[in-house]
Amino acid sequence: MVHVTVMDGDTEIPPERQPSRERRLVAEVFRSAEPEAQICYQRALKTDPYLYGEVVVRFVLGPEGEVADANAVMDTLGDPQLVACVEDLVASLEFPLQDSGIRGGRYPFLFVSDLTPPEVVRALRVQYGMALPEDSNDREPGALDQQPEFGTVEVW
Repeated sequence: MVHVTVMDGDTEIPPERQPSRERRLVAEVFRSAEPEAQICYQRALKTDPYLYGEVVVRFVLGPEGEVADANAVMDTLGDPQLVACVEDLVASLEFPLQDSGIRGGRYPFLFVSDLTPPEVVRALRVQYGMALPEDSNDREPGALDQQPEFGTVEVW
C-alpha cells in the first residue's frame, strides 16, 4: 500500500512502487486460493450468519516454495474452525519462488457477507488499501465498488 502526502506548492508526487516479480507471484497464489477461503467462510456462516472480520496468516516458506508453517497472527472473527480452515488452506499452498530469497510473509483474509454492516465493510477495505479513506466528490461514481487486487503481501 502506498501513502502519498500532497503538500502546498509545486511538490511532485512520487510514482507508485511496482511490486517485485516475487510479490506478484505470492499475490497470484493467494488470489487463486480465494475460492477455497470462501468455502471456509460459507461453512462458518451456517453457524453464524452475521460473522465477519479478518484473519492475518503468517507463513514460512520451505526451500522448494512449499509452506513450512502457517499460523494466524491476528483474528477478529472469533471462530476457531474458520481460522483453522484458513491456516490449513495456506499450509497447502505452493509458491514458485525457489531461490527468490523470500522466506515468508503475512497475508490478510477479509470475510464479509451481505449481512455485514456497510460501515464495517468500508473500514476493512480502507484498512487494506482497497478503498479511499476520505469521501470525495472528485472520484468517479462507483469507484469504490470496483474490485481491487485482493489483499496485501508483506514478505521478508
